[in-house]
Amino acid sequence: RQAMGGGKTHSMLALGYMAAHPAAAGVVTARVTEGFTPTPAKVVVISGRNIDHDRFLWGSIAEQLGKGDDFAKFWGMGPRAPNQDDWIALIGDEPVLMLFDELPPYLENAVTQSVGAGTLADVTSHAISNLLSAALKLPRLCIVLSTLVGQYKSSVELSRIVSQITNEARRQAKPITPV
Repeated sequence: RQAMGGGKTHSMLALGYMAAHPAAAGVVTARVTEGFTPTPAKVVVISGRNIDHDRFLWGSIAEQLGKGDDFAKFWGMGPRAPNQDDWIALIGDEPVLMLFDELPPYLENAVTQSVGAGTLADVTSHAISNLLSAALKLPRLCIVLSTLVGQYKSSVELSRIVSQITNEARRQAKPITPV
């Protein structure tokens, strides 16, 4: 958690680099890497400013894991949220670090796109909630989600979606404040 300009993205980049290249942890002060087990992990980076328009957030994750075809059914005929078991099957037992940054700009646009009786933001909220629920059953998955509130133009719909995701994340999250 940190206000805009507080170092969230830089901290996430450093974490992602260390997860992908654990030997680099040796050049960082031990205080920073305390409790860090040097095991290479797949790193998935999601920026709300660069999510694929055709594959949506969940498709971007699957593509980065090298398993895009496994999730094509969730975007091929319009956006459909993967459920908890879909996420568990996709991620499996490999060590994976997922970094989510700048989601509000994506969600701000998603609330304007109708999907069935709701919006793309509703489907995205369900997909993220199901992913967070799956994370509880995947001991080698770590998800880092930057604070969703910030200095973004807010509508009632965007506030509702951000609240849903934030509430789901709070059920299991450990707040980290970058320094």
